[in-house]
Amino acid sequence: MRAFLLLLLFSTTSFALETGSRVFSVPEKLKGRVQFWVDIYSKFGERHRVVHHRMYPQAVFTVLDFYQESRRMGPRELENHIAATESSMKTTIEGILRRFARGERPISVFEKQVFSAMEKVPGGSEKYLRAIDEDLIRTQTGIREKFAEAIHRSGRYLLFIEKVFVAEGMPVELSKLPFVESGFEYRAVSSAGAAGLWQFMPRTGREFGMRIDSVIDERRDPIIATRAAARYLKGAYNRLGDWGLALTSYNHGVAGVAKKINEIGIRDLATIIEHPVHRPFGFASNNFYPCFLAALIVTHNKSALFPDVRAAPPLILREDRVPKATGVFALSKKYGISVDSLKEANYALSSRVWEGRVPVPAGYNLRLPASEVSGVSIIAAAEPTQKIVPTVSVVSESVYTVKAGDTLSGIARRYGMSVSALKSLNSKSTSTLRVGEQLKVKGKGAVSKAVKAKVHIVKKGDTLGKIAAKYNVSPATLKQENNLKSDIVRVGEKLNIP
Repeated sequence: MRAFLLLLLFSTTSFALETGSRVFSVPEKLKGRVQFWVDIYSKFGERHRVVHHRMYPQAVFTVLDFYQESRRMGPRELENHIAATESSMKTTIEGILRRFARGERPISVFEKQVFSAMEKVPGGSEKYLRAIDEDLIRTQTGIREKFAEAIHRSGRYLLFIEKVFVAEGMPVELSKLPFVESGFEYRAVSSAGAAGLWQFMPRTGREFGMRIDSVIDERRDPIIATRAAARYLKGAYNRLGDWGLALTSYNHGVAGVAKKINEIGIRDLATIIEHPVHRPFGFASNNFYPCFLAALIVTHNKSALFPDVRAAPPLILREDRVPKATGVFALSKKYGISVDSLKEANYALSSRVWEGRVPVPAGYNLRLPASEVSGVSIIAAAEPTQKIVPTVSVVSESVYTVKAGDTLSGIARRYGMSVSALKSLNSKSTSTLRVGEQLKVKGKGAVSKAVKAKVHIVKKGDTLGKIAAKYNVSPATLKQENNLKSDIVRVGEKLNIP
């Protein structure tokens, strides 16, 4: 009964699901699911367990509150108590669902709550036994305390991250994705091996030019990883033609999302997520975009939801290239700053470096706290006074899409650039290329014939994403240029190409 009353209390404190964004609004079909994650982020804490339907998490059966027990039990005793209570609650709910499957009506207040929750799940009476047979009763721990910590940590990085996305002409709201991925914790490592603020897997990190070995793991470098994340999301958007799909691909892969779209013949992400029959994605991928929207809502309303939480000061770093392999203790002496201060600024260096077992490699761009050194250029974080201007679309730049057989030197020659200039322009630390990667280019060959085109007549098989990719512009730019209200294009339609 206590858990049920707690659920009523929290349900009455919900507010409008406003993201504060013109790009990322909450689709009507997703409001229940997004509200669930808003509550997980901002209302329920680490001692709450929200018992819900796995496929439709907005169907909440009850909320278990263990805060009182946590004050009188030790960690192990509390852990065992929570597990036993969750198991007992699941058994109780399964028994109620079996009664509903037999056509019986709810009698008690709690049974009415379970019945009301199941009304949010599509289907007839078979949905009750399905929830039991397919193990669809799930518990979710609240993360209010962790989200508060993430808001504080985000202050160190958000100005720089926003600056990167604005420079790329991408929606500035994408800078909030680390709230979902890592909580802005650079040391975060997933059970699958993803690491850093942006949770790159090793293979994907290397595909985007990051060095990952026993000495350096650039996934942990907020600057390098942010630029790589921007390139990934921009490429995903250009291929999939929708920011929701692009963000889902961050968890499920671009090819995986494209394959699922083709299999079920639906492009609208909200329809895919809430589909009553098809379930193309697993739990994490299906809830990834709703979680992102929830993070936007919570941060947009953080002064009301987290009135006592303050963001940390922005991280402002200087950079100096290490000319030859040098130990951290020698570098500490050279710059007159502590090893701990160096460590706080150079997340990519491994523990072997900080233990003095291996030196900092030659050519490494050493990060230095701006407050502790001078005479070296500032390279990270927008100045605290700089105004970040949100944008609503991807602004196309002169880009080259890598094809099979391409080399960095060959592309550089084609556009009258040096290899080093091309690598610098694209923040690449290696010469590795992957087919489909988009490189910024400059020079006489940078503007292709496709960009010079003025009108495209839509042909059979064309999609907004395909047309955009053909002319090296973004789908959002095409929509804005042609006043399109959706991503749908029709055969024979004429599109102006900016």
